[in-house]
Amino acid sequence: MRTRTTKPLRFVAATAILLGVGLSQAFGQDEALEPSFAAPKDYATSDYLIGDVPDWLAQYWYEESPESPRVASRSPSSSQEPSDSLWCSCLLCRDQLTGDWNGRRQRLKENGIVYRGRVTQFFFGVDGGIVPPVPPQAEALGYDLGDQFEYTGNSRHDFLFDLDKLSGVSNGKFVLTLENIWGHWGNVSFQTGALTNSVFNALFPVDVEANGVPRVTNFMLVQPLSERFIVHAGKTRTIGIADHNIFAGGDGSDQFLNQTFLANPLMTPLIPFSTFSVGATLLRDWGNIGLSVMDTQERSTDFMSFGDLFSQGAIVFGQIKVDTEFFDLPGQHHVGAFYRNSDLTDLRFATAPPTYPYDPAPAGTPKFLTRSETDSFFYGFDQYLTKYGPPNARGYTEGWGLFGRASIADDGSGNPNWGAWHVGAGLGGNSPLQNRRGKGDRFGVGYGYTAASTEFGAIPQALFAPRDAQLIEAYYRYQMTPAIDVSPDIQWIRGALGGLTDGGDATVLGCRLNMML
Repeated sequence: MRTRTTKPLRFVAATAILLGVGLSQAFGQDEALEPSFAAPKDYATSDYLIGDVPDWLAQYWYEESPESPRVASRSPSSSQEPSDSLWCSCLLCRDQLTGDWNGRRQRLKENGIVYRGRVTQFFFGVDGGIVPPVPPQAEALGYDLGDQFEYTGNSRHDFLFDLDKLSGVSNGKFVLTLENIWGHWGNVSFQTGALTNSVFNALFPVDVEANGVPRVTNFMLVQPLSERFIVHAGKTRTIGIADHNIFAGGDGSDQFLNQTFLANPLMTPLIPFSTFSVGATLLRDWGNIGLSVMDTQERSTDFMSFGDLFSQGAIVFGQIKVDTEFFDLPGQHHVGAFYRNSDLTDLRFATAPPTYPYDPAPAGTPKFLTRSETDSFFYGFDQYLTKYGPPNARGYTEGWGLFGRASIADDGSGNPNWGAWHVGAGLGGNSPLQNRRGKGDRFGVGYGYTAASTEFGAIPQALFAPRDAQLIEAYYRYQMTPAIDVSPDIQWIRGALGGLTDGGDATVLGCRLNMML
């Protein structure tokens, strides 16, 4: 059996070096810790810093933060404050359907408490996909027959607390997120024969019962220690914490729906959706450096028991992001890696496809049936090809461009990851249609290829016939009103579980409806 005892040492060394560089640069110049230091401009918009706190919430952390694409794209040259239109009495032009609550919403903001809510509904069907009979071990994990239509609803409620106003903690912020889900958990994601989920946000929170009970997915403190150095700790909604792209990111509620185009598919399944995390971000003029250490246990449905933190292992995560201006057009490139130390099923002996996110091997599993670690290195980029004008008064550039991702797992073997390497690319951004520019529409089309692990044994080969996976997805998000958008979406999927689909493919077709509360 192959051993990789040097991997933990490499990751620890890299973490120590990056953290040392961050501390020396953060405190070694004119940015020393002072109680009255200025708030960093991109404090809330650093994609690594606070995970999936949405861009449309970021504008409230600091007034000088870049305006959200949802607001900015409707008036790319306007310097009007977004709050001027939030409480419009007209239902068709307000940014939140529930309005200002007779002035209470604005008063809460003035006192340091900001609320934003969202309801997302998914109406999708799958043609093809998994064929009968479904193996009992796969059925027990939620895999189901194809050729079905499903409905799923998800609501999310974000509360941002300004600790400076509430308790005098300079520049501190606290994030609380409540989510619930109803209908069919996962929608058609477990009916296509793929390991990447076709309707990703239909998985949040991880609540298989999908009975609508609110769950706490963010419970996190974010505190700058200088103008450039910021720490965070607490329960974190991890989607978007790294490998975030401008044209292919988020959690499936705003851009693409398939997980392949939201974050690297060799990374996301091995990271819990909501878990304890502690980390730091160093903001630089050219980009940022981020480091996090996370628990391996999925905690969507429990509040977080401190007594068993890291009892099943840990995840170390790092990323460096660089902003670019090639051809006088904005873009970004990022590289990163993660290392997970926990017992996972050795693919030579796998008797069932993985749950989602991938759980550790069951307690009591003999060591020779498991692998004690997994890792992945990833790269991603965005590059504007067209912009419709200069950035608006709050920093947002409207336009569209090219995105791409690549990664390799477990030294190219993909064991226990299920995937050995991945590449994907596409186009996305604001609508290229002349009559829809500036109105908030977005589009995307992409292709992804994920190579299967090279170490599947005879048992999984016989049960699931694992194969290389491919995906093509296209969507168009039509902004009906400032608070309501609808997104038709189509996907062609050649799933990794070829044995469950009898070698066939699947087509997923439907629409997503968003309503901002």
